[in-house]
Amino acid sequence: MLGDEAMVGILQGVSSLMNLKSINISNNTLGQKVFDSELISTLSSILKMTDSLKELDLSWNNLRGEAAENLILALKDNITVTKLNVGYNLFGVSTLGSSPAAIKFAEVFQENKVLEEVDLTSNFLDAKSAFCLAHGLRVNKSLKSFIVNGNPIGSAGIKFLLQSLNDNYQGHVKNLKMKETDTIIPSKAPIFDMMNVEGPYELELSNIYERVILFHLLDVDEKICHNSPEEEQMKQGELFIDAKLAGSSWVPPQEKDADGKWDLGFEPTGKLTFRFSLDPKRNQKPGPKDTELPKGTIVDSKSVIRPLISDEHFEK
Repeated sequence: MLGDEAMVGILQGVSSLMNLKSINISNNTLGQKVFDSELISTLSSILKMTDSLKELDLSWNNLRGEAAENLILALKDNITVTKLNVGYNLFGVSTLGSSPAAIKFAEVFQENKVLEEVDLTSNFLDAKSAFCLAHGLRVNKSLKSFIVNGNPIGSAGIKFLLQSLNDNYQGHVKNLKMKETDTIIPSKAPIFDMMNVEGPYELELSNIYERVILFHLLDVDEKICHNSPEEEQMKQGELFIDAKLAGSSWVPPQEKDADGKWDLGFEPTGKLTFRFSLDPKRNQKPGPKDTELPKGTIVDSKSVIRPLISDEHFEK
């Protein structure tokens, strides 16, 4: 077990190798620093500069926090690594009140075009992390194997991941492993509910999880509007009622970029409030039977999302 400092020297030494195909630095107690470090900077530089590296194994270390986030983000634009193993780390653990680093994988899955195998075994991922990962998997076209064994994502997390594969018409995931994931981590905040989307929302857009909630609602809005009868054609964005960003009126985006992501047109920060309704023409004032939904609750309906695919080919 070499630790961070010794490993930096080794990585700097091999970074200039022209035909470097694989890096295996598992089980070395790496990640002693929560914040960015020379180790992560060196690894990130290799990922950005290499044109030959195919496999990266960082399993059985202590990678977490900002350092893990920066490593994940370095994978977004990498065009060579096809196999990544970061199992048995701490990517799902929040540090100093920040979101878990694992949530950043949502962006990697949306933008990386070459990753084929990702192993996140035993990283303390919860249902919220699974929701964000599922959002990225929904548009990914390269991944073939995704392993999340030993993470307490619970039944909600399992459903998110299965649903994402069902929604991805161009995806290629054939190997999804979710063994020993039935346990859940107790949380005061409500878990995202895909069967209840209507209601009031207050989303902090700098928070990745809450931003993904917005993206999901934009997807629901797009599908419902495009599938509405011609005689009752609804305009895209109509399901967002009284939307305000930092107190000013906000108009939902109408288009996605080349990677299938919604283009907000601004740096995603600030508080966004609105009421979401699947039938915006009805009276929007809450009636006696209306129930105020907790912050961050999402809905779904049979007319919007297809039924879950059979899980007989997946390991659970």
